[in-house]
Amino acid sequence: MPLKRKTRRNLGRAVLYAVLLGLLLLLIPAADWPTIRANFFAPGGIGNPFKGDWGTWPDLITIGVKNTIIYTAIAFGVGLVLAVVLALMRLSPIGAYRWLATAYIEFFRALPALLVVLLMAFGIPIAFSGWTPPGGTVGAGVVGLIPVAGAYMAETIRAGIRGRAQGSDRGRPVAGHECGPDHGHGGAPPGLPDRDPATDQRVRTPDQGHRAAVRDRLRRRPA
Repeated sequence: MPLKRKTRRNLGRAVLYAVLLGLLLLLIPAADWPTIRANFFAPGGIGNPFKGDWGTWPDLITIGVKNTIIYTAIAFGVGLVLAVVLALMRLSPIGAYRWLATAYIEFFRALPALLVVLLMAFGIPIAFSGWTPPGGTVGAGVVGLIPVAGAYMAETIRAGIRGRAQGSDRGRPVAGHECGPDHGHGGAPPGLPDRDPATDQRVRTPDQGHRAAVRDRLRRRPA
């Protein structure tokens, strides 16, 4: 007798839970718990909050917040300048500029930001001996975040410029079309095409279609 759909679903979930439980039972005994405790749960680092000793956690949090703000401000500021240049290159009529900007944007958007930071900190100094990021380890993090931020913001800026240009073209009034409260004599409202380019038929807005249907209904009503 075949199992019901609900029974099969519950059986599949039970198998998945059993596999997860088995993996946990294998990994937990194999972990080096003394080393984990010494590095992540050291008594000196946590302190004793009941006696007013908070350990090193407050310093870690404040330093982390300060560095995050500094990294974000520098990466956003320099990355914004880079993004504007890349966006203009993407919109350039020169093919070489478009290809270079596209390759740069797709490359850095495809890589994780952490990998770019490690590449700037270790990969580039190995490839180009004698070059080190300005600012040491901190500089490597900032230099790694700038190209990633620039690549992501470049696509946003490019889309905004293109959308603004297309919106301006659509907003121009059609020749011979008056933009009154009724949008002229049956034409499209400002910002919309006057005719459908596929069928070359005049565009009718929902309000105009409703009024036309009412007029047809009144005409068919017997006197």
